[in-house]
Parts: sequence; C-alpha cells; structure tokens
Amino acid sequence: MELSKCRDLWDAHKHEFSALLQIPSVYEQSSIQADAPYGLPVQRALDFMKQLCEREGLIVRDYDGYAISASWGEGPRIDIVSHLDVVPVSDGWTEDPFSGSIHDGRVHGRGTQDMKSGAYLSFLAVKALKDAGVVPQCEIRLVYGTDEERTMDDMKYYVKRAGLPAFAYSPDGTFPITNGEKGALMWVMEAPYEGAITSLFAGTQPNVIPSSATATYLLNGELHIVETMGMSAHASRPKDGKSALPELFSLLAAQTNDPLMTRLQNAFADPYGAGVGLDVDLPPMGRLTINPGVVTLSEGTLKLLIDCRYPQGITAEECTKRLKARFPEFNITLPYNDPPTYVSADDPFIRAMQTAYTQVTGNPCGLNISGGVSYSKVFGHCVTFGTVPEGEVSLAHQANESISEEACVSALAIYMETIQALMNVPGRLPKEK
Repeated sequence: MELSKCRDLWDAHKHEFSALLQIPSVYEQSSIQADAPYGLPVQRALDFMKQLCEREGLIVRDYDGYAISASWGEGPRIDIVSHLDVVPVSDGWTEDPFSGSIHDGRVHGRGTQDMKSGAYLSFLAVKALKDAGVVPQCEIRLVYGTDEERTMDDMKYYVKRAGLPAFAYSPDGTFPITNGEKGALMWVMEAPYEGAITSLFAGTQPNVIPSSATATYLLNGELHIVETMGMSAHASRPKDGKSALPELFSLLAAQTNDPLMTRLQNAFADPYGAGVGLDVDLPPMGRLTINPGVVTLSEGTLKLLIDCRYPQGITAEECTKRLKARFPEFNITLPYNDPPTYVSADDPFIRAMQTAYTQVTGNPCGLNISGGVSYSKVFGHCVTFGTVPEGEVSLAHQANESISEEACVSALAIYMETIQALMNVPGRLPKEK
C-alpha cells in the first residue's frame, strides 16, 4: 500500500491507538484475579485488543488472561507477537503519561514506543490486508501478551498451550531487524546492614535505570536526608540515561565514612561492569551492561535487584561468580536468567523481511544485536522488527515517551509489505509439528 493510503488509514484509526494508550496497563498485584493473572489494568488492555480483533472477524482465542491470539488464514503459522503491559511511570513527565494525546505530529504517553504502537499497527496492517481481499497462504496470527516487562511467563504459558510457530517476529524495538539478543539475568543481593545509614530507596524495576535515589543517615545525633537525580532509560542502554545511584553512594561514603558505600560506588559507577570484573566485549554481541535498578535499605537489611545483559561467550554462572567475589558478605541469588538468542542472517524469513523493508523505505535492511529482552527469548526462531524508525533515539522506559505519527505511518506500510512477503516465502514454510 502506498504511503499516502497508509497515512489515510492511520488518520482514520489513530483514535483507537490513543484509546489503547489511555489504559494504564501496569502490573497490579492488588487486582489479580483468576482471569486477570497480572491485574485488572493489564486485562483491560487485553480486552480492548480482543474486541478490535473480534470486530474484524479474526478468530480469537483467549489463553486464560495470559494472552490472546487472533488468526487470519490457515496453514503453517507465522506469529506476530506483541505485549500490552508497560513499565511503571517514573519521575520527570511533563504531561499525563496515560493521556494518549496527539499533538505536534507526535503521539504521547507510556507505551507509545514500548510497545503499544507495534501492537496496534500490526492489527491495523492485518485489517487493511484482509479488507483489501488478500488471501493468506498460511495462518497469520496476532498474539498479545500481558507480562513481558516482568517475567514473560505470559508467553511461556501461550507457547505451552499453542505450540511454536514456523516463524515469529515482534514489533518491539527499532527498525530494521534485531536478529540477536544478549542474555538477560537478574541478581538479588541481600545482607544485614549496621551503620549510620537508616534508609535508602532507589528505582522502580531492575531493568530501568533509576532516575532518583534517596537516603537518610545519622550524623552527630541528627538525621540527614540526601537525594540525587539522574535520568531513567532502559537498563540495556546506559548511554540513554544516567543512574542516580553512584552519586548517592559517593555522597553517603563521604558523609558517613561507610566503607560499604565506597565499595558499592566503585562497583556500579561503570554501567559496563568494570567495577565487578565484567568489562567484556565479545563479538557479535558486544559489551555487557549492569544496572542496580532497585536498591532498598529497610529494617536493617540492604537489598539490591541488579539487571545484567551479557553477550554470547560468557555464561550467567561465570558472571555470578565474579560478582560474588566482589561481595562475599552478601547472599547473591540468580532468580532470572534468559541466555542469548540468535537467528542466522541466512534464514529465509529474515531475507524476506529485508526485501520488504527495502521495497517500502528504499534503504538497505541491516541486522542488529540488542541488549533488550523481547519475546524472542521464548520463541527462539524469532526476531524483533520496529516500530521505532532506524536512527531515532529510543524513548522506551523514559519520561515523556512518544512516537511520531510519520513513524507510525511508515511502520504500517512496512508491516503490510512484510506480512505479505512472509506468507509467500516460496516452499519454505515447514509443516507444523
């Protein structure tokens, strides 16, 4: 479809995207129910997309509130996998993060980039192709999950019930194609604390760089408060943000002469792991990153939740060994670990996607490695593809997240061309097992 027609289609339906953004679909433990395993706000977003897909005559299946699928056509499956949950809102927003407002050529709100744009535009692409009378040569299946930002247990549940497709992609990142993802792990560091510091709090999630950090401490019998500010960003992209924690550790060390604060500052000042012996840079995936995303000191216990993204060539076990060597007095556990994933550049589905991207944009379609975690970790034979334009700064997990309307129009055209290219990979769609 020509870009002008895609622009008309976007203009006719962008109010639906805005409505999806207005749903504050953050995990909410207090409202978990049998049919809402991640809370009612996330379930509302799932129900919203379910209604849209049913309206367009797609075959919708509900996987007990963990995910839904919406199918078009029959035969070997190609899954287009999106998540509807978003990370909590951090400090620094200058407008309502759940307004879904559209002005100055941009759509504003939490989830505009990560990743309700990809979720909605994929639906709109299928709707447009279906309305145009395209006959799919396989089953094109839209899949919507609800807990990608925390555990991805939602998609593990879906795959257990539905099985794996012939191929999958997730519009959860940037163009062109991300065919490899670093490993992702989370450490929990915990130890008793006795010292001058009485409380400490920083961060919202391990995979978000803390934008603020606050502590209280006793000095000469008086209680003091210290606060530092940074800039939030995704933990895998340190250059896009600034952690508030190293400065806080440094100030606390200077004020209290606490050697542990000095050690923590030295350990985590470098987001690339040099302070804990993890300054590794291995092809094809590159550098490791480390982020103490949540730190608390309460009731005499110091606890850190630490995110780490590691390349092929080093294991989670080796990384854990090096961290433990720096902090032997801490109890360090590894409750979450997803190893690296990689899809070969020679894969026929990737080549079909590259051709489609070039036809729409006129640009070559390169391959990238990401430090982010997407549903590719669950599917294996899966890549991420958009929605953020090539070369544009990612605002995922940041304050004032937004996406341009032109990016949405371009992505819509790319997805329509891509879906048609994938369903017509000559003789390469394997039979479902």
